[in-house]
Amino acid sequence: MTQDELVNHLKSIADDYWQSKKTPIFLSQLVPTLIARAGNADFRVALGTQTLKSFIKSTSEMGRYRLIEHPTQIAKVALAPIDAEFEFSQSGTTEGVSNAIPTQRRPNKAIALLDILSTLPDEEIQKITIPISVLVKLSRQ
Repeated sequence: MTQDELVNHLKSIADDYWQSKKTPIFLSQLVPTLIARAGNADFRVALGTQTLKSFIKSTSEMGRYRLIEHPTQIAKVALAPIDAEFEFSQSGTTEGVSNAIPTQRRPNKAIALLDILSTLPDEEIQKITIPISVLVKLSRQ
């Protein structure tokens, strides 16, 4: 599939979906729709090194479609015709989402030890005995 063919498919999908649902199509729904519409043609060839999202952004003017991104939820991304009036609402966007800064997870030393031991040959592993109290202490650190 060429880039022009991909642009045409994206345009027609955005238009058709908007006409039938009056809402943009999410990228998660776009990929299966694109695969079904393209048949045997692989759209990833036309993308080259770009992601679908970056391809849509860079070809939006030529394709007469636009990428709509949610202001706070990174995963909410949709495709709509360029003249479609739609914006994600900001109300209720933080529902169920913690505003706390995530703590950085420390590596579990017990798991790290087991990962190291798993690289040893079977004969050497059979000779190793580690008391449970040691693994528990490592997991607490």
